[in-house]
Amino acid sequence: MSLNYSPSQPCRLHQVPGWDLETDVIVVGFGAAGACAAIEAAGAGAAVTLLEAASGNGGTSALSGGEIYLGGSGGTPAQRQAGFSDETEDLFRYLMMAGGADADAAKVRVYAENSLAHHDWLVAQGVVYKNTFLSERMLEPVTDDCLIWSGSEEAWPFVEHARPCPRGHTPQWNGWGSGRMLMDALAARVEQLGVAIRYDSRVLALIADDANHVHGVVVRMDGRICFARARSGVILCAGGFVMNRDMVRRHAPHLLRSGDPIGTPGDDGTGILLGMSVGGASIHMDQAFLSPRSRSTTAMPPTAMTPCSTRPHNGSSRSMSRHSSRWIAGSTMRCIRTSPWVDWIRCPPARS
Repeated sequence: MSLNYSPSQPCRLHQVPGWDLETDVIVVGFGAAGACAAIEAAGAGAAVTLLEAASGNGGTSALSGGEIYLGGSGGTPAQRQAGFSDETEDLFRYLMMAGGADADAAKVRVYAENSLAHHDWLVAQGVVYKNTFLSERMLEPVTDDCLIWSGSEEAWPFVEHARPCPRGHTPQWNGWGSGRMLMDALAARVEQLGVAIRYDSRVLALIADDANHVHGVVVRMDGRICFARARSGVILCAGGFVMNRDMVRRHAPHLLRSGDPIGTPGDDGTGILLGMSVGGASIHMDQAFLSPRSRSTTAMPPTAMTPCSTRPHNGSSRSMSRHSSRWIAGSTMRCIRTSPWVDWIRCPPARS
């Protein structure tokens, strides 16, 4: 019975009666992060199984505006076409300031130097950008245009340290909600690469030895409890905890006054608890993205994720906090070594 397993406590390796499924890499969660992880693992030659608790892909990523923060290296095609030259150092300095005291300079550096490559990677997966520019600041376009001012680049004190440049890139999609288009493109690529996708498959616990090295997962699928072995690693991309009111009460009680959180039923904190069960150190559990009641969410690019968000938690975002009632709660999680092949056991939640 699933009651015998908990995401907060790993199933020990010696308790596994036998393997029902064996693969190289198991990805938990089929949102944007899970899709990107599966694409990269499969592209590197690994056999990949993707486990999704819901009956379809997308998660909160599919509810989002699909906007991704990109630039540097002289600029993306949309930036250059609009007459902007976005230097990597400006992107780096802005992200360091936006990330605040916890910004990890080494990881922000990797992100800034590879941001243009992230754009090209997305295009290679089938994501379409119109490469047109809207000059006014907005949360996301209501048209199929691409480039917008999405951060606080022109505001003080950022403008004094980094040359402003619009960096919000939205896929070509008429109206709000281009996260669905983003997910459709990524999901199609996952399928093309032959990733084994298992829907209605809820991970109940990690399987770990006595040293907390992860060997697989306990998963409920096809109406029964199964033991899945990951020869190379497990990647958790299971979203935040916005729908787990007990976790919100414990970690971010000030957000309980909102009765309109953004997310799906799968945003129950399972991925965070799984990571913590084998020694993962969660951070920023009291943080959330706040937006006007009208709309929100932004997906993140595939990258070596950093404890600071690439969407600024400052300026307009903070000024909205007292009046907003829509939010996403989650955390980043430090790297946990599970095997030689994969180091990240959990991808950060989408920020928007």
